[in-house]
Amino acid sequence: DLSGGPLPILITFNGGAGGNDTLHITNFDDASEGFNAYTVNYANANDGNVQFRNGQAVRNTVIFTGIDPLTIDGTPTDVIFNLPSTSDTNVVLSAIDATNMILTGTTFEDTTFSIAAATSITINANAGNDVIEIDSIAANYSGALVVNGAAGSDRLIVDLSAGAYLTEGGLTYNGGVGPTDTLTIRNAGAAYDTTL
Repeated sequence: DLSGGPLPILITFNGGAGGNDTLHITNFDDASEGFNAYTVNYANANDGNVQFRNGQAVRNTVIFTGIDPLTIDGTPTDVIFNLPSTSDTNVVLSAIDATNMILTGTTFEDTTFSIAAATSITINANAGNDVIEIDSIAANYSGALVVNGAAGSDRLIVDLSAGAYLTEGGLTYNGGVGPTDTLTIRNAGAAYDTTL
């Protein structure tokens, strides 16, 4: 709970093996904590850390191991997800409701997060052959969405087949330095995919 202000010490949460060890970070509010953004760095399916930032400057860090799942609520303006440097082949970003979204995959911990005040969401795929699907965007989100690939062949799928829409802030896709990077758009009302 961040309602009391900045964290005075480095916190490590060890969830242990098995079970349902949830990490829920609540009341992220830059007015009281002195930071307005965060970065989630995933090491593998259950481990990683959350860095709380003021701009690009890291102010506090929470380290987690053996958790499932991760939830962060509050009012950050900038949210960054750094995926593991592996082949993340089933990453899905989707809306839960008008102000909350979820990022899921098997190589990192499922993460529910608030977009109540967000103006930028970035997913960095890092190394590996990655497949990332934009399934739906929260209705209240109008900021920018950025997806960055890296080494390896990456694919971004934008699914509009269910009448979903992209954010008003636009989508930027950088495939990186891989040999074959593709963008696939599933058209609303159409029985075909368009691959670029």
